[in-house]
Amino acid sequence: MAQPIWHGTEEEGRILINVLRRNCICDHDANGAITTSCESHKLFVSSQRFLDGLLYGRRVSERLINEEWLEPLYSGKDSAI
Repeated sequence: MAQPIWHGTEEEGRILINVLRRNCICDHDANGAITTSCESHKLFVSSQRFLDGLLYGRRVSERLINEEWLEPLYSGKDSAI
């Protein structure tokens, strides 16, 4: 299996790394090396689909949130539909 590749921008990558660091629960040895990886780290190194989906969700989320607050195009009462 090929190692996943990050297709986002450098800025998106930095944000992702910071989020991962804040939520990481890996076990470390006395030197700081990872001895047991957490599930988040395992997903990032094992699944291209996961990385692509994460990036897609991040990029589309603002648009979806904004669309939730738009006025409806018609009320349904006077609609010819």
